[in-house]
Amino acid sequence: ATIPRPGEEPIIGVIDTMFDTGAYFSDWVEFKREISDEIELESKDFDHGTAVSSIIVDGPTINPDLDDGCGRFRVRHFGVMKHGPYSSFSVMKSIQDIIDQNPDIRVWNLSLGSGREVNENFISPEAAILDQIQSEKEVIFIIAGTNKQSNDPKKEERIGSPADSINAIVVNSVNKAG
Repeated sequence: ATIPRPGEEPIIGVIDTMFDTGAYFSDWVEFKREISDEIELESKDFDHGTAVSSIIVDGPTINPDLDDGCGRFRVRHFGVMKHGPYSSFSVMKSIQDIIDQNPDIRVWNLSLGSGREVNENFISPEAAILDQIQSEKEVIFIIAGTNKQSNDPKKEERIGSPADSINAIVVNSVNKAG
């Protein structure tokens, strides 16, 4: 696939796993590895992050039925973790530092989340930190609602952290059964 060269399109910040700089749309993405070079990476460490940035850059081509007419966006992609379990504390610290160092970006995509449901009675510490960052730095997070863990269609599940952020825009989808 080919797409036009980027111009002056707005930049969306992505904080995720790694980005594959060999992707066909890589001219649209400025990638910054935020984990130690000593950490060995595997191919699966690039899958999720690259997929997230692909939708932001080339969503109209990838999902033509969902084309909203907004076009493509450039991405500044920060690879803060490998695929799999991660330290929530470490990722939250990285997010704070990245936001501080990139004041030109106002919209941030965060598609990392816990598979565990949030408590019914209070906001997760991660969501509270994101809410504080959004208020203080005048940014907005677009956060993926977490994936359903159970295959039981009758079992209701609450979202996972940090999708319980009060100030963020949380997006999710439904399965084919609605």
